[in-house]
Amino acid sequence: MQAFSVKAVCGSHGGIGVRVPLGRVLLHPRMKHQHAGHTAVQAQSSGDEGASPQDERKDASALVPSKPNSPLGEMAAYYLEMQPHLFQTTVENAFEQLKEESESATGAEPSSDSVDLVLSRRIQEVKEAEAAMAIEDLMYICILDKFRQIGVNMMANLGPIHEDMDTLRALTEGVHTKEAIEMVKEHMLGALGPASMAYGDTVIKMSKLQSAQVYAASIMFGYFLRRVDSRYQLSKQVGVLPESKEDAVARLERLFASVEDEDVEGSSNDQSTEESKSSEKGALRRYVESFDEEAMMATARLVTREGAALVERQTEALFGDAKKLQAEMQEAVGLDAASMEELMQRVQEAVASDKVESVTMTVATQRRAVLEAVAYGCFLRDIETWVDTDYGLLNPAK
Repeated sequence: MQAFSVKAVCGSHGGIGVRVPLGRVLLHPRMKHQHAGHTAVQAQSSGDEGASPQDERKDASALVPSKPNSPLGEMAAYYLEMQPHLFQTTVENAFEQLKEESESATGAEPSSDSVDLVLSRRIQEVKEAEAAMAIEDLMYICILDKFRQIGVNMMANLGPIHEDMDTLRALTEGVHTKEAIEMVKEHMLGALGPASMAYGDTVIKMSKLQSAQVYAASIMFGYFLRRVDSRYQLSKQVGVLPESKEDAVARLERLFASVEDEDVEGSSNDQSTEESKSSEKGALRRYVESFDEEAMMATARLVTREGAALVERQTEALFGDAKKLQAEMQEAVGLDAASMEELMQRVQEAVASDKVESVTMTVATQRRAVLEAVAYGCFLRDIETWVDTDYGLLNPAK
């Protein structure tokens, strides 16, 4: 008899979507649709409808959820909070300083004395560790600045929030191209699962491990999305996109319309424009689906060690140590489940009976967290590309 492990229900962030783990418990009765495998019970009313926009703005100075760990990071955080008009210059100077120090260390002559050599190597290792932390801090604070530029403060915790259209619009239209937004919508439906059909104040209880994995998968999705969308937009500009059947038909109709008289040409162009707009929907997904397996895997991978560290840093700041959470889940559900259904049932029971650490959040909070994570992944890729291109300070991922 095959035994199913806890990893089977811990979700996946490979490919272009996210497999959402089960084991959620819905605690609010206002559901548009019921779904098998979820437990719904009446929640007590607390009278708290979520934090107001004013309360949310109070968290701006906290630079949450992660704090800088280096002097250069602390300096950049100060400028972002107190003098944002000087932030970009400050960060550029800091990266330039780190670049000069790195080049100086590379060109230094090693000592011939064995004792001095060991000591100098140790000093160099300490300096490299300090520089790595400074680079990570600076990149993280640059990501926070990206959120500031679109008028959004990152969530300090997973408590109830006030869901307003301006914030949702900023996290979609303020971050993504119109082609990419279509894929963000698909990802959102997959990440929320049946909760996507619930009201915003519906309360969901799920394990911290599952929440952390959905969040990390959303960061990875955003990172992947930015990479493929950049390639797509470039290919679109130079006219080398693989042509779909719908695009070919529209192109031929435009060609035929160009030889007709002016009146007919005008109406044909209007029609072809509408057809072009309809074929635009899903264009980025069609482009992604044209990748072979090797290209897909290469695009989905993190490019640098610093990028991987920043994914882990943000996720652990919100949810804690993932390895500890996974060990706790494994202990709660065991290793002897005979089927996937049995394993998922055990996960649900572990969450409902508080055998594992769990989080209770509203659907609005989860929706905001997923959109924020996707944006974080996009901004991470933007900053990573800039720092690597202009300063050459980053290390390839293993």
